[in-house]
Amino acid sequence: MIRVLSIDYVPKRTPLREEYIEEISKLDSAILTGPVGVGKTLTLVKAFGERMVRTTCYTYRSIPHVIRTLCWRAGVNIPSRGYDTSLALTLLVRRLRDRELVLVLDDFDYLLRRYEADKDKTNAPIELLDGLIEIRLFIVVHGGRGLRVLRKRIGEILEYKPYTKAQIEEILYSRVEEAEDLLVKSSDPMLEWFLRNVDDDLIELVAWITGYDTGGSGDCRLALELLNRACVYARMGNERLSREHVKMSYMDVIDMNVLRSLYEPPLALRNTSVKRVKRLSRDIWIKLLEGELDELDPRVLRILKDARLIRDGEVLIPKGRLMEWIKG
Repeated sequence: MIRVLSIDYVPKRTPLREEYIEEISKLDSAILTGPVGVGKTLTLVKAFGERMVRTTCYTYRSIPHVIRTLCWRAGVNIPSRGYDTSLALTLLVRRLRDRELVLVLDDFDYLLRRYEADKDKTNAPIELLDGLIEIRLFIVVHGGRGLRVLRKRIGEILEYKPYTKAQIEEILYSRVEEAEDLLVKSSDPMLEWFLRNVDDDLIELVAWITGYDTGGSGDCRLALELLNRACVYARMGNERLSREHVKMSYMDVIDMNVLRSLYEPPLALRNTSVKRVKRLSRDIWIKLLEGELDELDPRVLRILKDARLIRDGEVLIPKGRLMEWIKG
């Protein structure tokens, strides 16, 4: 794995998010909203560093678990069982206030959904926030109902937009620069290999796959993962990093329902035999492997384009995967 591409790596450079970091640093509380992989948590880490006490409500989906985890991370000693939740919350707030720490509740919308199903405890997450009113508090959500409920308690809202292709390219290039900076300080064979292999063409392909304006999700985390996985595939095969490795990593993260639909293309009607369906599918894979896109049925070609498996005449399904499907 390439450390500057890891989703856990905290970069020195944060292109396109410096203004958010500066604004967050001045606020006492705020709601950060936006889709996955747009830099919400990273900007908080950059703004507050070790002063931040954070937990994710996606992992800890009950209020007692959230409070217990926050207490442990803030250095508040409470027993693992049989503790009073209200007392623990009071001790937590006191510790955070006395040490001027910042509390971050990530993925808070998961906690809201968890409790809205219980009519007797629907307001429990909001009551939790009321108990944290004395401290600096930042809530991270993905939008929707969670945002509507929370804006009544916290007025400041920072909205994060998905990244465009050009923006993801800028972020990936900044990670390349960080790899160069790290090598100046100390030797690292993996980073040296990465810098020898990565190029403009590969970065552009990853950015096209993930960029919001080119049909992707705008998820920078996904872009980093794609490039990192591609590096792993190349290293495993003792090969130079190539577009084929990026395609292999793309297959790992693509929606499997899309791939399943390709096994039964629209040419195969309901009454078509299983044997004919397999033969039709095999013919499609062969044409894709040989680059004969003009020979494909227009309906199949449209499905492949809509699934973002063809780009400007280039098939984004790796050759190895096509050969497996042909043999299967």
